[in-house]
Amino acid sequence: MRLSSKARVDVGLALRYTSDFIEKKPRIYNAIMRAKLGARMAPQRVLCRDTQLIIEGYPRCANSFAVSAFRMANDPEWKIPIATHLHSPASIKFGIQRNIPVLLLIRKPKDCIVSWLSLSIQLGKLDFRSLDPRRRKALLNYWTRRYAQFYDVLLPYADCFPTVTFEQVTTDFGHCIDRLNEHYSTSFNRFNHTEANVSKIFQASKVHLSPSAERDEIKNMICEYYMSSKNEKLRDLAEATYYTFNKAALIDLD
Repeated sequence: MRLSSKARVDVGLALRYTSDFIEKKPRIYNAIMRAKLGARMAPQRVLCRDTQLIIEGYPRCANSFAVSAFRMANDPEWKIPIATHLHSPASIKFGIQRNIPVLLLIRKPKDCIVSWLSLSIQLGKLDFRSLDPRRRKALLNYWTRRYAQFYDVLLPYADCFPTVTFEQVTTDFGHCIDRLNEHYSTSFNRFNHTEANVSKIFQASKVHLSPSAERDEIKNMICEYYMSSKNEKLRDLAEATYYTFNKAALIDLD
C-alpha cells in the first residue's frame, strides 16, 4: 500500500529520530548500516575492514562530486572501499577510532538544507506543497536541527582530520587532496580540476549532482520556509554551529 505524503513524512521523521539515536553508538550504527546495504553496496558506503578513506558531510555538501573527483584521480575502476554518503557523524567517529583518513565536507546550513529538501521534491520523494503547516515546520525544524547536531558532535575532533568547504571542493578539489595527504602522510593522486574533468563528472552523474534550473525554482519556495520565524531559533543555532566549527577547523571564511 502506497503511503500518503503526510504519512511518508511522519514515518520518515520517526525513522530519522531512531537513526539519530542509534548513531550515538558508532560501532552499532555501522553494523546496522552494513547489514542494511548488503554485501554489494556496503563496501562503497560503510566503513569496513578494507576501507581506505572516509569522505563524509551533511547532505548537499558536494559529497558526490568529492567522491567522483577522488575516484577519477585515484580509482577509476571503483576498487578502493570508501565510506561515504551515510551523512552521519558516526562514520567519522568510528573511522577516527580505527585510524582511517577522513575528509570532512561542510557548507553553509541554508544552502545545504534548502538544496536537500528541494532535491527530495524534484525526485518525487517529497510533496511539500501538499503538506499541512505542522508537517512543513516539522521537516524544516528537523533538518535544521540535524545540521547543528551533525557538526556539534564532531567539534571535539575538528583537529583530527582536514575539513574542506563546498566552495573548495567544487573549485579546487586537487588542493583538498593535498590537505588530506599532508594531514595523514598519504600519497593519493591530485585531482586535476579542469573544465573538462568537471564536465566528465557531471555527464556521468545523476541529476542530483549536476546543476538544475528546475531545482533552483523549487529552492525559492523552500528558502521562504527556512527563513521564516517558525524556524528562526534552529536556524540561528545551525548558523552558529557553522561558524564555530569552521573556527575550530581553522577555516578562513573571509
